[in-house]
Amino acid sequence: MGLFCIGLLLAQGKSATTIPIMADKKTSQHRTDMAEDRTSMANERTFSSWMGTGLGAIGVAIGMKAVFGAFEPTWAAKAVASIFIAIAILIF
Repeated sequence: MGLFCIGLLLAQGKSATTIPIMADKKTSQHRTDMAEDRTSMANERTFSSWMGTGLGAIGVAIGMKAVFGAFEPTWAAKAVASIFIAIAILIF
């Protein structure tokens, strides 16, 4: 947008030395505040995603034990469930 405005001013016959500088402290501070807010919200979304992944791993572990617990060998279902529980613990 800034280059477009400069191009328009140059097209109107104004020299580059008469183009006003549009650097406003209030505007730059507002942009910095907005960037900090976006970063904070992105961190919250990432944290929420990791928590969802951890809960999903616990759900898979419980489901594996419930569905495959009665089959032989029983240690296989317990091993897979234990792996998913370990993954959930690492996530949390």
